[in-house]
Amino acid sequence: MRLVTGFSRGNGRGPNLDRWVVTDGWAAVFDGVTPRGTDLDVTTAATVALVDDLVRAVEAAAADLEPLAMVERLTETTAAHQGAQRPSAAAVVFSLTARRVVVVGDGWVGVDGAARFYDHRFESVVTEARRAVTQAALAAGRSVDELRRDDPGRRAVHDLLVGEAELRNVDADGPYFYSCLDGRPVPRRHLAVVDVPAGARSLCLASDGYPVLAETWQESERALFADIEADPLRIGRHAGTKALAPGAETFDDRTFLLLEL
Repeated sequence: MRLVTGFSRGNGRGPNLDRWVVTDGWAAVFDGVTPRGTDLDVTTAATVALVDDLVRAVEAAAADLEPLAMVERLTETTAAHQGAQRPSAAAVVFSLTARRVVVVGDGWVGVDGAARFYDHRFESVVTEARRAVTQAALAAGRSVDELRRDDPGRRAVHDLLVGEAELRNVDADGPYFYSCLDGRPVPRRHLAVVDVPAGARSLCLASDGYPVLAETWQESERALFADIEADPLRIGRHAGTKALAPGAETFDDRTFLLLEL
């Protein structure tokens, strides 16, 4: 396994909460969940500490550790951070020995250029609600720049996003339950598992900061900024839960990892 591209960058308005790591036996991308609370400096620092420790957990893992056991190891690491702030993270983790990717939460997996985004339905529902509120504001005559400064759709779904944490790691069938590294056991039913064929030549892992995952980092970056230019409110083809904020480079932190197998 050879690292071709490893890139991670924040959105331009705060610390980068994404991380990536590659060892002889493992590759992973971590996406710290955006803090939502009254003391954002403290909650952000807690999330930074968590994702840094998740990287160290992968670096310390044996190459032959079973992938689901790795998820348990990462859960234990996260549990050690569950003080008052309760930080959490999504993860995309690849085991070279097992040739298997496990997606905890959401993220991109691309094998030989064929990419798929693994998401969870609740955020899709929230996105649709925000899109409707934003389109209504546009129809009422408010400008794009005004709506970027004052995102009424984001305000409208704020309580839904805060309550989203109650859907994490619920060990039951249901369309809105999903997996996350938050210190609690992660139900197997909510994990996405991708087997990488023995003949596959390349593997790409990325966080949800990319609306399109192309075969190369350069192409993915071009697609990202073209999408932002065309739809800064993020209510079009690649809609999201918030607009591009004034002063931000992108709508989210982003990480792109390309490996030659």
